[in-house]
Amino acid sequence: MYNYKFRNQGVKIREAEVNSIVEDFLSSSGNRTLGEKWLDVKYSNVALFGHSFGGITVLGASSNPKVQAVVSMDPWFFPRSKDNIKAHDSCKSYIIMNDHFPAEVLKG
Repeated sequence: MYNYKFRNQGVKIREAEVNSIVEDFLSSSGNRTLGEKWLDVKYSNVALFGHSFGGITVLGASSNPKVQAVVSMDPWFFPRSKDNIKAHDSCKSYIIMNDHFPAEVLKG
């Protein structure tokens, strides 16, 4: 039903994009472009949230040592079902799953 190779490549591209955004957000140039209202943000406490395809994306991005926590809601595991996803040691990962997915969605 789904093309694993295509979906796997797509999620890895999105993980790289998320990591690039984190790096830009934490850089001095990124801080300047956000404006004064962001001066009180604790940039050392980066957390990511994603749902479905975004859920599996943030789980993959949890290997970035600058990410302190991820919340993944109903992640679509199929695109990374053959990969070993490991968060770095100090990253807290929270996965919220729905027990009532149709069987064909879970199988991929």
